[in-house]
Amino acid sequence: MISKVHLYITLALCAKCIFAVKTYSRFGTTGGNPCDYCKEHIACNSTWNFSKNCYANAKFITMTQKMRNFILQIHNSYRNKLAGGNVKGFDPAKRMASMKWNMEFEYLSMLNLLQCQMKHDKCRPTPRYRYVGQNLAYLFWENLNLTTEWIVKFLITHWFEENKYMTMNDIFNLTKRPEGAPLIGHFAMFAQERANEVGCAILQQTATNGTNELYLACDYSFTNWYQIPIYRPGKPTSACTTGPHPVYRNLCSEKEIYNINSYKY
Repeated sequence: MISKVHLYITLALCAKCIFAVKTYSRFGTTGGNPCDYCKEHIACNSTWNFSKNCYANAKFITMTQKMRNFILQIHNSYRNKLAGGNVKGFDPAKRMASMKWNMEFEYLSMLNLLQCQMKHDKCRPTPRYRYVGQNLAYLFWENLNLTTEWIVKFLITHWFEENKYMTMNDIFNLTKRPEGAPLIGHFAMFAQERANEVGCAILQQTATNGTNELYLACDYSFTNWYQIPIYRPGKPTSACTTGPHPVYRNLCSEKEIYNINSYKY
């Protein structure tokens, strides 16, 4: 049998809720009721059960500290490359945030993956973050011995490589894409200047025909807005008030504070 890898990355909105007798309305690490933000909040009336779309063998990949660091390293490395002006067609960024891990976002990402579908949450704010962004991806494969680390890096890299369909005009003035145009939203999320925290979850299952499936969801501390610059060009870290990151020298330090609860800079 010929080895096959199928990649599907989509952007969609959650259109239905799953009924259950017992539900939970809570955040993972903070107080407050998520239902107070919106009835469609991913953590409002969650069953913490896999949906009927999942196979019986569906399971979360344990998010070890090693895996968290691995995902962070990929994000920060690519953001550092972009901010340094080392991505063709893109200017350097003067105040690009370095990312650190957010456990609340990891929790919310897990809730999304309980669907076993590529459906974006309709609503996902937290007490601290009002405008949470999200990237989703999944991979189907057969007859290949792929590690979780390889797949995760492949999917995140695929997000980043959407840059070939974008220009600095999109960075300055993001607008709705024409129907059928290549996806750019994942890279746009990757390039968001103010996205200084990320949390992800990973789910794996095997279909009845033997096809392996891995789902990746990542939530971010700030999302993109139409007609608001994704990042501001300039000499790397020249606008950072706390100096550069000690490792990712084109990014601001983790101490940098951003205006994350307003679409305005």
